[in-house]
Amino acid sequence: MRTSRSQRAVLAMAFAIAAAPAWACGICIEDRVAAVYDQPTVDRAVARHQEVVFFALNGALVASPETRRVVLRALDRAGTAGTAHVSLESATASVAYDPARASLASLAAAGDRALASRSITFEALRVIGADGRLREPGSVASSQ
Repeated sequence: MRTSRSQRAVLAMAFAIAAAPAWACGICIEDRVAAVYDQPTVDRAVARHQEVVFFALNGALVASPETRRVVLRALDRAGTAGTAHVSLESATASVAYDPARASLASLAAAGDRALASRSITFEALRVIGADGRLREPGSVASSQ
């Protein structure tokens, strides 16, 4: 069966529309985590029985040195000072924290409060637990 040029155009458009949700997802989570991943920070956190959280930065994110400083300052205050990393290009940040002192939810809320005037919020993407394993936020780390 032969298809006409207009039929092929319609099929191509249908495939493009069907694939649009894949395009709309933006940078995948693994790429975002990689943008702010720092092995020495992870090693120190695990040695101290801390966790490292990777956040998506949502909202009106303006890529500027000032925005970067404000996000770093908010994370340093909420988490372990000196462990924050920010990639404005991928709208991602990470910070180590002590889960015995603060919950992941309280850490995100502290960041949200600090950046409320800039309409930026934090959404946890992944966590490296004190056992060194990468997991989704809210999931319990395996004890194996």
